[in-house]
Amino acid sequence: MNNGYAFTAEVRLEVHTCQACGTTFAVPSGMYRRFNENGAALRCPNTACAWISFVRIENEVEALKKALATKESALLYERNERALAEAKLVKVRKRVGNGVCPCCKRSFAALGRHMKTKHPDYVKP
Repeated sequence: MNNGYAFTAEVRLEVHTCQACGTTFAVPSGMYRRFNENGAALRCPNTACAWISFVRIENEVEALKKALATKESALLYERNERALAEAKLVKVRKRVGNGVCPCCKRSFAALGRHMKTKHPDYVKP
């Protein structure tokens, strides 16, 4: 029954393909945007298919992988810095053990007394 009213609408669609069965389907852009914002699941319209696309979760996983790679890179850098500092400390300890002052690079038989009198600020707890 026609009442004389006409309705025309323009709808933008997001086209997706099911990863499990290969069915191509479209979802209105506004709805797809809300799916992303809310973290809702996009399901294959083929009722026999069990595929679900968790778009927001997939994006978060990618972001977390990038963050993990950045943290691993920073950790590697810090480990290298620590190894260099430890090597320097071993060198200084060896020199001090042989009686060489770490400040003025001279040898002393009584290095402890020299440090207390000449460099009292060098080692403070």
